[in-house]
Amino acid sequence: MRLALLFVCVGSGLGFSQSLHDERSFTGPTGPPPAFASGDVLQGPAPHFGLDPLGICLDPVGVVHGVPTLYVVDLYDGLTFLYDANDLSLLETIASPAGVTVVSGITTDGSSLYWVADETLYQTGMDGSSVATVGALGLPGGGIAGDCCLDAAGDLWVVDVTSDQYSRHSTTDGAYQGDTIASPSGVDAFGTGIAFRSDCAFFEIPHGAFSSGQVTTLSVVDTTGVTLDSFSIAPLGAFASGIAVALPSPSFGIYSVFVVEAATGTLLEIEGLDPCPVPQSDCHANPSQSQKYGYAPLPVIFQTTPGFPITAVLPTTFSSLTVSGLADTIEDVTCTVDVTHTFVGDLDVSLKSPTAITVQLHDSAGTDADDLLASFDDGGRPYGPPFGVGDTMRPSGPGTLADFDGIVGNGIWTLTVTDNFTGENGTLNAWALGLPTGIAVPDDDPAGLSAVLTVADTVLDSIADVDVVIEVGHADPSQLQVSVTSPSGTTVVLHDQTGAGSDLSVRYDDDPILGGLNDGFGTAIPSGPGVLADFDD
Repeated sequence: MRLALLFVCVGSGLGFSQSLHDERSFTGPTGPPPAFASGDVLQGPAPHFGLDPLGICLDPVGVVHGVPTLYVVDLYDGLTFLYDANDLSLLETIASPAGVTVVSGITTDGSSLYWVADETLYQTGMDGSSVATVGALGLPGGGIAGDCCLDAAGDLWVVDVTSDQYSRHSTTDGAYQGDTIASPSGVDAFGTGIAFRSDCAFFEIPHGAFSSGQVTTLSVVDTTGVTLDSFSIAPLGAFASGIAVALPSPSFGIYSVFVVEAATGTLLEIEGLDPCPVPQSDCHANPSQSQKYGYAPLPVIFQTTPGFPITAVLPTTFSSLTVSGLADTIEDVTCTVDVTHTFVGDLDVSLKSPTAITVQLHDSAGTDADDLLASFDDGGRPYGPPFGVGDTMRPSGPGTLADFDGIVGNGIWTLTVTDNFTGENGTLNAWALGLPTGIAVPDDDPAGLSAVLTVADTVLDSIADVDVVIEVGHADPSQLQVSVTSPSGTTVVLHDQTGAGSDLSVRYDDDPILGGLNDGFGTAIPSGPGVLADFDD
């Protein structure tokens, strides 16, 4: 598949369309990653002594132990670990709220701890005592809660890890307060953490795009969801989850950020960005001054909700899904599985194609954790816990989902769930396949193929710069014409039947001689007629 990526910097309500002429399929943008500055590791990685770390918070005073204390909750074992923030050594463990089996978030106002557990808000003393149930959170996206933080007004912000958004709630009863911001990576994003910066009323959010397969970036975001600045945290590991800020670092006296890296089970303290970032002149370096729009053919989704029982005393659970109507061979496969079970370590889950290729998705991991809710994708995080939070991970193997690439997807697909031990039962609630295939560009057809991008009227108020990334799969680019047209009818031809070799992967910028802002984003100039500066106003 191929895709075209359109960058619009400081523009007004415009929609753009891209036209491609000739055959072949196209997908789009892989888009170049932004150039980020990295934060220095101040201390760590230090071991976390639990199994499934997620939410964290910092008590800079150290009410319980007299030293700045980092609290780290474990999802499933009912324990919270307290570490000395000066050296990340373990101080003690305390019990998470009584009777709770899934604890994902923790934050503090300095006198109380607030816990997110089983989609419910709890309050305790700083040592975990005096447990009180505040109320159900009722996430507006209807998803699964991750970590949390308190803002300057004392309201709670909770991560919805399945809806890729952050919502504001009351600490009095847990009720939703009407404010929601989206993940900086958009939909199908990675990231379970959020922290509030009291120095300038911004959030710190770890996140990553679906295509990255991991949490790659730490962004400073304002309370309306505008990203002010970012830097890469990909070198820290695959899945930085919880996050806490220090103003300043207890040991180093500078602005710092504590993170728990769930994939490796380690704690780190890193140097943060300037406490109150300001807009930069380059709109591509500063997302708050630009908007990015992309078009790609969406995967065809096939799903079923069988509701089949899963138990070791019954035959193995098989669920079939019939796929039809796919014109091309498969380029990628994702499989989402929703299983309710009280001991996921009992389960093996595998997927078989119509051509009898079989890939094992889940391999008896997770011990006594509840439920399997995950999207399996070769681009996801490494296979392993947590299994019930709805994120995206690679299959356990044997096999990878790439084993299905190139086959014709039409036919009967089968999901197999095996319960290997008696005593714990469950239900296969639902499962789904995502099967992207290319969209053919018609051969020798003046109408070509149009991909429409819509920009909301309220997003931007003037256009200072337009840059474009295109990726087209084709054996002979000299047969292609690619153009961009604005709603007002202005058309710029990007590529006009030139070039040799195969495929077309180009980043277009303004011509410094003919005018417009050439900020070094791209290396190519549109062939014309027209230049990208024709869209500026």
